[in-house]
Amino acid sequence: MTCASKSWAEPATETTDGAVYYLLATPEDLAWFRDAVNATSADAAAPDINAKLTADIDLSGYESWTPIGQGTDATPNGYEGIFDGNGHSVTGYTVTAHVEVRGYENNSDVSGYTPRASGLFGFVSGTIRNLRASGTVSINEETTGIALCVGGIAGYLQTGQSLIENCSFYGNEESSVTVNSVDRTYAGGIVGHADTDGVALIGCSNESAGDISITMTAGNQSAVGGIIGMSGEKASIIDCVKSGSGNIVTNSPGRGVAGGVIGYAFYSVDNCVNSGAGNVTGISTSSSKVYAYAGGIVGYADDDSPVTNCSYSGSGNIEANSNFDGTYTSNCNAYTGGIAGSAYAGVQNCTNSGSGDITGSAGSSPYVGGIVGYAQKQPVTNCVMSGSGDIEANATVWNSYAGGIAGRSDLGVENCINIGTGDIASSTEASNKNACAAGITGAGNATECVMSGTGTISASAPNESNQLAGGLIATEGSSSDCAWNKTENSPEYANPGGTREDPNPTNEGVTVVKDVELDSAVVALSASISSNTMYVGADETITVSALPGDNGTINITDFSSSDDTIVAVSEGEYGTLVLTGVREGTATVTLSAEAEATDFSSLAGGESGGDVTSGDITSGDVTSGDVTAETKKVVLKNVSFTVTVSNVALEGISLPASVQMKAGDTQTINVTYTPGDATEKGVTWSSSNESVVTVTPAAEKGAATLRAVSAGTATVTATSDDGAHTAQCSVTVSAAETDTPDTPPPTPEQPQHSGGGGGGGCSAGFGALALLAFIPIVMRRKK
Repeated sequence: MTCASKSWAEPATETTDGAVYYLLATPEDLAWFRDAVNATSADAAAPDINAKLTADIDLSGYESWTPIGQGTDATPNGYEGIFDGNGHSVTGYTVTAHVEVRGYENNSDVSGYTPRASGLFGFVSGTIRNLRASGTVSINEETTGIALCVGGIAGYLQTGQSLIENCSFYGNEESSVTVNSVDRTYAGGIVGHADTDGVALIGCSNESAGDISITMTAGNQSAVGGIIGMSGEKASIIDCVKSGSGNIVTNSPGRGVAGGVIGYAFYSVDNCVNSGAGNVTGISTSSSKVYAYAGGIVGYADDDSPVTNCSYSGSGNIEANSNFDGTYTSNCNAYTGGIAGSAYAGVQNCTNSGSGDITGSAGSSPYVGGIVGYAQKQPVTNCVMSGSGDIEANATVWNSYAGGIAGRSDLGVENCINIGTGDIASSTEASNKNACAAGITGAGNATECVMSGTGTISASAPNESNQLAGGLIATEGSSSDCAWNKTENSPEYANPGGTREDPNPTNEGVTVVKDVELDSAVVALSASISSNTMYVGADETITVSALPGDNGTINITDFSSSDDTIVAVSEGEYGTLVLTGVREGTATVTLSAEAEATDFSSLAGGESGGDVTSGDITSGDVTSGDVTAETKKVVLKNVSFTVTVSNVALEGISLPASVQMKAGDTQTINVTYTPGDATEKGVTWSSSNESVVTVTPAAEKGAATLRAVSAGTATVTATSDDGAHTAQCSVTVSAAETDTPDTPPPTPEQPQHSGGGGGGGCSAGFGALALLAFIPIVMRRKK
């Protein structure tokens, strides 16, 4: 294929697995590629061409970069090809323009608006993979009716098979995404908005120190995320990491949603991590029917969006503020969580070990939790809160909810533990409204949970009767098979249960234990992978851990690979699976595990020594009761990790600088590879003058046999199979040495005689001299 572009030369191509890739190594190559994709003439446009980077590209020489991929009559699906960064980077770009999007009519998030996309890429329906990017995307739009979708790498991903895989956004404070707008806006470190059905972000990371931020002066919705602003239905966000120190912020008059990884999720959020130092802040400033959301992983997770196997270990603060300081009309709620601000489909197997504060402030009700602010239609299960930050909910005119695990959970909290060290506080300024604070959940049931946190739990309201603070729950629920581990630093409560109806309950279902060491306790299971990317021939490990301690009872009950010709899986040492990269590609590894859960009733007794699961508790001490301990299990079901296997890229080859040979000799020569474990080591050999030296490939890859033919000089060249690398060796051949016979001794001169005697006498005389000379030698040998 030959594509038309401006004045830049068309790059070279290579064919891989039957597909043609343009090889891009310079800014001019990338500009040529962009213009070929974006051409507005149907005859010239090539939206489906593939490209592969062969070197890092710096675009700092371009004052403003136009995004790759736009929706026009010639290119209705934007960029449709495969762009393989090949591990290289594109840096230094500045993007201030946005491009048109097509085919969005069934997307309720942007339908009714004119969506526009911006980033290094704009509108994408193809694949972008193995790319590192660093640049500034800054959009200012003052036109109403435009829905902006802005990302550090891509703005908008179209419905279908759009895929962003193994890509990262990195750099200093200037590597950022900033949007100022007057209507709907979605922004992310990797992608602004992903449409529905088959769209996925897998194994992506935000390592940037720059902020991802939205400032709206009008409009009804904004969503910002460290990886992606919003994902549509059946758009998966898997194995993504936010590790940079940049802040994630949205300030909106409408709904403001902020997440460390994803702002607004309509589908699954799985195996994601936020270990960054930046703050996550969602602010809504309207006075009526608006909400603010902030989560360490996800701000808002909708009905079909379970949040699973995620962890927050960042040091930034997480805050949602919904018109707390403004004029309240109605429904100005705030939702804040260490993992999720709000989660309709529940939160499972997640951990928060972060050090930042978690705060929600609202004109009406704030919901704030160490794991989730508000869980609606599914319970919170198998989660651990071990962070050191404070948890605080503040309301102006309605109820406020704060909990070590959940602010509120309509279907309860199960198999969770709070071992955090921060304070938990709830307050309301309204009379006859409740301030609810508890070690597990501010509102809802707690089942098989443990409270072992050491911070103060407090509730503040104008009327004392509305100050509801409990060790495990505060209101609208009950405790079942739970334990409150009282240590020297634990808050003092006579009512570790605590309910709205009876702030001083009998505490049935709550076992109070004292000074129990939790190093060997098991409440939840967590699975983690050493890396989601690996090379052919390398190993990575999945580890199943018991939380908060590890008592050695983990049993991996099932595991599989979706394609064991790409990733082979075997059981390793206790609680681990070993993954081996077999060939290039992507596969999903799935596992299930179980462990015996700690029965805290058997640890009860305190000063009185009885074993109970329920009964009378006075001032936190067990006074009576006997029970037979029941073995329970905690189960981890069908946890999956997507693993990408890549060839180890060949960066260069070399040969000895020179070789000396003689005609007729043979010698072996070997290529040196950089790096030494490169996957592809095939080379072709050639000689500049085969009448001087010939070269024959050896059985071993990278080796060849040289045969010196005749005197002279020739250059032997090795070329990698992809044609990207060459090495040369100068061979000098000298003539072969020929054997020469020994030279006989010279004949002595005949002596001159005077007088007669003739020749006979001369001969006789010489013979006698020779014989006399030999006799002494013989005689010496006989001695």
